[in-house]
Amino acid sequence: MPVAAAAGTGAAAGSPPTPGTLLAERGDRGAPDGEGTFDMAAHRCFACGDHNAQGIRMAIHVEPDRSWCDLALEPAFQGWEGIAHGGILATLLDEAMAWAVASRETFAVTARMTIDYRRPVQVGAMLRVEGRVTQAKRRLIRAEADVLDARSGATCAHAEGVYVTLPDDQQRELRARYRFSGAADGPSGERRWRVRQTLPPVDAGSALVSDVASSPPGGPESDTPDLGPTS
Repeated sequence: MPVAAAAGTGAAAGSPPTPGTLLAERGDRGAPDGEGTFDMAAHRCFACGDHNAQGIRMAIHVEPDRSWCDLALEPAFQGWEGIAHGGILATLLDEAMAWAVASRETFAVTARMTIDYRRPVQVGAMLRVEGRVTQAKRRLIRAEADVLDARSGATCAHAEGVYVTLPDDQQRELRARYRFSGAADGPSGERRWRVRQTLPPVDAGSALVSDVASSPPGGPESDTPDLGPTS
């Protein structure tokens, strides 16, 4: 989500497993031993929302100042025949950086992003997307991200971004809207989490039910509040 929520800070953990090793261990959406969970409400974010059938549905993993995801893009996300659309790769990169920023327990919006496309990405090919914070200064946080070929480790696209954290009142609003409930560490106590989305039980006449029923699939209006100025 360009406006993202996550939890947990602490001593820097080791680098995430290499793409080939991690994929061999658990496949695309499993959770490695020792990985905890971060819970939030299911939502319609095009990139990571479990509640958006037309979206990419990235399975995000987070550790302090880092995020990563393993996935294969479907043909629906192609540009040229068999080649992933560059805008979709930009979405993956932005999402990875946003979640790396969110690991600092803050909500932020994308202010600027530059992308270096290095090689075409075949739809259906296994990818590793990684994001990391490179600098944090007051309300400005700089990050970078890569889309990697999971088999060879080659970089297919690289991005650098600037993110602006939101004022406290908007932080509180978003925590309530997305039912932020914090992170639970895995059994080994590692500061590493899988983002888990849940749709909590609601009454038939609740505002949530009305909101979901009246919004078109994937519609952004029910998920994104008016953020106002960010400077």
